[in-house]
Amino acid sequence: MTLSSTEYYVSTGESKEATRARQAKYRRRQRLAMALLHAAEARGLSGGEAIAVLQNADYKTLQECQSRGIR
Repeated sequence: MTLSSTEYYVSTGESKEATRARQAKYRRRQRLAMALLHAAEARGLSGGEAIAVLQNADYKTLQECQSRGIR
């Protein structure tokens, strides 16, 4: 199957569908990180401390937070 020029980006060779999926995943992760940052700050952590906690959180913990509705 050949793709027309409207179905992929010539500069990267990536399909537009794959690009949209990648960008959506990035936006979800960004929203989750911001929600966790605000929650940590609400519990009294400074911004720097909260970021340090988030950077050390494992993937499973982040997935659990996301499944519980933190967006």
